[in-house]
Amino acid sequence: MNVFTDEQVAVWKSQLEQEHIISKMLSVIKVFKDSLIFDCPFEFGNEAETFIWNRETETFKCWNCGAEGDIIKLYMMMRSIDYPQAVSELSKKTGVTLETKPETDTVQLIEANKYAADYYKKQLKKNTAALNYLLKRDIAEETKEVFSIGYAPDALEGLYRKMISEGFVTDVLERAGLIVKVKNGTNAGNYIDRFKNRIMIPIYNTRKEIIAFGGRTLSNDKKQAKYMNSPETPLFQKRKTLFACNEGLSSDSPIILTEGYFDVISLYQSGIRNSAATMGTALSVYQARLLNMISDNTIIAYDADNAGFKAVMDAGLIFRQTGISGKALKIEGAKYPDEFIEKFGADRFIKAINTAEDVSDYIFNGLKKKYRQANSKESQMCTFAELARFVSRHPSSLKRSAYLSGIDTALYQLWLTKQIKEA
Repeated sequence: MNVFTDEQVAVWKSQLEQEHIISKMLSVIKVFKDSLIFDCPFEFGNEAETFIWNRETETFKCWNCGAEGDIIKLYMMMRSIDYPQAVSELSKKTGVTLETKPETDTVQLIEANKYAADYYKKQLKKNTAALNYLLKRDIAEETKEVFSIGYAPDALEGLYRKMISEGFVTDVLERAGLIVKVKNGTNAGNYIDRFKNRIMIPIYNTRKEIIAFGGRTLSNDKKQAKYMNSPETPLFQKRKTLFACNEGLSSDSPIILTEGYFDVISLYQSGIRNSAATMGTALSVYQARLLNMISDNTIIAYDADNAGFKAVMDAGLIFRQTGISGKALKIEGAKYPDEFIEKFGADRFIKAINTAEDVSDYIFNGLKKKYRQANSKESQMCTFAELARFVSRHPSSLKRSAYLSGIDTALYQLWLTKQIKEA
């Protein structure tokens, strides 16, 4: 249900730089006097130039898939959000505030999460092991407050019983992802806390409302997941959310994109405030578009292991799809940004930021290194095939030529030499 009058929206839209907004979401292919041409964002691989923005009517239409509408509809479709949230987010770009009235269900879930966050913060002050863990990681008091860090006690029903006594209902707590219903065992049918014995970090939306939590276990039990997020809820879809997107990400400096909460927290504490995290999952198109609307300068700082490199490769593809010309950071001597800063300090990390590679170059050089370090002929050939696929599919002819030259000199001769020696 829309909560604005047509007159309010018309005034607001007249002040919105719509072409700037759409050009941040999509890559312009051609510019004409009366229209802009884009790749259709809803059809991957469609290069027929059928997605047209009419500069006079300020509407879009794809003549292939049939998608059409105004800037609000496009933003809704790109971000998979409803009308009020789209208008609320876009209104921040005009200087004219159009606030929404959230639906009752949404309000209840947000209130439940807010209460839970306050509960976790109070529990942190009472638990020595949790405080010692944060002390060991050099998390300062100010940082705890900024990120509202808390602790979920090692109890089955601690949060559940407390919130029921305060008037919250079971249905709301379950839909917020704070409790779960036990299916088997002696407690079957009962509700218990989802998070137990974990450092708790709230996850916010762009309106600074708590929509979910991330928890880091303090247990030594190897069977327990080290990190655990809230489940998908009416408020939270992980692929559409960036951790720390509420901290005022700016276009004035590069956005440092990491995998985990503690990477962002460590960067913040070190004075590097323009960072966000994908929360341990691969970068999605939704997250990339959100980044691109804030800044066209993103630097990936994923973990320095095989899984991290694979994630950079996947992100590089997403960057090309969404028109982001990003970079990637070499993290040498540590596995992830948090550990790097702990070992070498923030100044060295900033130097690494300043020497970050174009993400395509980073992937190409990483594959070359992987080839050289391969310990079998089969592994070499698999990597060489992977490298060939990457180069052949790159959209830039200049890059393809440069990479082919690099393959000829750096890899093919090395591979041929090995074949001769083994003959």
